[in-house]
Amino acid sequence: MSSSGYGKMLEFLYFCFIYSFHMPLFMMVSGYFARGIYTKSFADNLKHKTLQILLPSISTYIVVGFMLIYMRHEQWGYGLVKLGMNCFTSFWFLKALYILYVVGIVFTWIYRKSKYMALVWGISLFILLRDDVEFVHCMSMLPFFLTGMLLYKLEKRFWENKFKIAFVSAFVCAILCWRYDIVDYNMYMHPFHFDIPSIYLFVIRTLIGIFASLLCIILIRLICDRLGDIGLVRAFAKVGTMTLGIYVFHREIVLLSNRFAARIESLNIFGDSDMGELFYEYGICLTATLLFMAISILIILILRKNKYSRLIFLGEK
Repeated sequence: MSSSGYGKMLEFLYFCFIYSFHMPLFMMVSGYFARGIYTKSFADNLKHKTLQILLPSISTYIVVGFMLIYMRHEQWGYGLVKLGMNCFTSFWFLKALYILYVVGIVFTWIYRKSKYMALVWGISLFILLRDDVEFVHCMSMLPFFLTGMLLYKLEKRFWENKFKIAFVSAFVCAILCWRYDIVDYNMYMHPFHFDIPSIYLFVIRTLIGIFASLLCIILIRLICDRLGDIGLVRAFAKVGTMTLGIYVFHREIVLLSNRFAARIESLNIFGDSDMGELFYEYGICLTATLLFMAISILIILILRKNKYSRLIFLGEK
């Protein structure tokens, strides 16, 4: 097999691996830390999540949108209309997370008053939103968010059986990922609908996401326990507190840098060859990714110096 063949195979395996858990893991961890749903009041919960999640996803999109309109020399009328229309679905994962939080907050509030009313409300919600239940992939993300909430409730038992769970998770993921590639269970190409083929792919996608995420959580915990409290672990933990900002700004930096894509490709000293392809994928692109992340972290540190910018763009008090 040529170097290009190896490169494509590694890229495919890497993409399959990351894709199997990146958003499911994000939603699962979010569900795990959604413990405020159980302790805070309805109004406090709603206000906190609106400021923490919804506000940054809108404010950052609008600011960068203005910059893109100017840099692309678009007509302001057309650009503003497009900006307004896309604002509701931009950063879909944050919009989905916010909606899941709101649904969880409302359900918990009703549940405290009546278990049966909460059940009726949940079923009614699915019936009424039948055609819109997959808005910003909410339905596809719901099982992972609920799994995270369940993980919080069963945390002690989960870690007591971590090796058994890791073995089962690895086995299930290996079997399902071998049988179904990205095209088969991709939620972008196959969004959730109330029909048998869509539900079937939804189940497969959910199983892969849950077990891959559980395996990832266990491996991360074992690695951190093994390394102990060293500088590298503390650095990753500190970067972890910037997750929302990195998600938001990294994407926008990539959009702003697209106008320089041709110049970046010209840095490939190996040209249009097998080695050139590998160098571009794992040299230039990897370096650019790390650079964009460093810029995102720098922006976050600057915004954190002011309480207003920290709240508006990062959702932090």
